Amino acid sequence: MSGLSILPYRAASLAVLCLGLTLGASAANANPATSHASSQLFPGQTAPLKLSQAFKPPNRGEAPPSAGGATRGQTCLRDITKFKSLIPGKQPGLTLSTHPTFHWYLPEGPATKANFLILGNQDQDVVYETTVDLPAKAGIVSFTLPKAAPALALNQQYHWYLVVQCSRKNQSANPSVEGWIERVQLESGLMQQIATADIATQAALLANNGIWYDALVASAQFRAQQGNSQQAKTAWAELLGSVGLGELVQAPVLSARLSQE
Repeated sequence: MSGLSILPYRAASLAVLCLGLTLGASAANANPATSHASSQLFPGQTAPLKLSQAFKPPNRGEAPPSAGGATRGQTCLRDITKFKSLIPGKQPGLTLSTHPTFHWYLPEGPATKANFLILGNQDQDVVYETTVDLPAKAGIVSFTLPKAAPALALNQQYHWYLVVQCSRKNQSANPSVEGWIERVQLESGLMQQIATADIATQAALLANNGIWYDALVASAQFRAQQGNSQQAKTAWAELLGSVGLGELVQAPVLSARLSQE
């Protein structure tokens, strides 16, 4: 990891890793909300007339209690209390994508780079690690797993970290956030419904069926496309507010890029 050891993070992860998290069930079986969207359809419709954008968590076990928190201490970030990953509370977030997009809120600070890594096999294996260039201003930062990275396997949980490079000499000054993610599969009818819907309905269907990471991406895209519309603003606020992230509603959505150094 470009001069930064991952051993402290791996060791901490092993200490808090949930015992016996069951990974084999698909979202269609594990998530009772998969029937919620179809119940709002009428004959001849391919998408609901109106769906709540609020996130409905699936009926699954909790992630380790540390997930989503930031390290504390003296760092280069001006307000460390605002540094957080955008995850759905205590549960591992779900995705349908082999190469999903991750989000975190980055406060102001002089740091220009961060290390991103994904651990698998109960934190025993480094699945992927890279260095990313951070945006120059505060906001919600997104990073999409590159196609060259290994694809996330179906029904397996992964632990991801984002470590801001404040200091190469003092790792305790490098704040980090983390989260858990699992790739799942929905039943084919619902997948087709999502694929053929407009972006606003996609975001609602994904949120209603507990697919957090993809719902966040779709809602952010809807906001970017129609940022001045009340519908887009309301949808974005409803999604973030439903998982306790309402204070980030006004934050810009920025991108982190793979570092070329």
